[in-house]
Amino acid sequence: MVFHYEDAELKDAERYRLFYETANDRNAKECANHINDSCPSTVHAVLGEFFVVAEPTAFTKATACQHLYSTLSEPPTFLLVAGNDRTDEDVFKWANKLEESKTVKSAITVSVGIRRTEAKSYVSGPQAIISALRVLASRSGAGLRVLDSNQGNIRAGKS
Repeated sequence: MVFHYEDAELKDAERYRLFYETANDRNAKECANHINDSCPSTVHAVLGEFFVVAEPTAFTKATACQHLYSTLSEPPTFLLVAGNDRTDEDVFKWANKLEESKTVKSAITVSVGIRRTEAKSYVSGPQAIISALRVLASRSGAGLRVLDSNQGNIRAGKS
């Protein structure tokens, strides 16, 4: 469940901008704390940029990645994980552990934006990730290419 709060209050004048942004951030933090305090340990809330995510603790992005990884017939030697908010931290940690245990030869973890994170590196914006994917796809030799969809998502496809 995702609660978006970016436009929770209409901002009538620039002088109220900071007040509303601070109030919205405070309300979002209170919402996340309330969810974490009142729900069983099988659910937790994570504060993102302009949203609060209430998610199960048993199934995360990392457990989904681990499941997909376990279905591979041959483990990859290279792993790239990129994310832009707190909900990606468990995946960064998972990928870093794979590299530390030498399960994969190289795991690159990238956060979009500068912040305290489990990712080992960061880029300033999503365009840097798209550019890196294009370079990787052009050098893969498998005929992969990076496509931009109308929604701004990235997917790999055969050319």
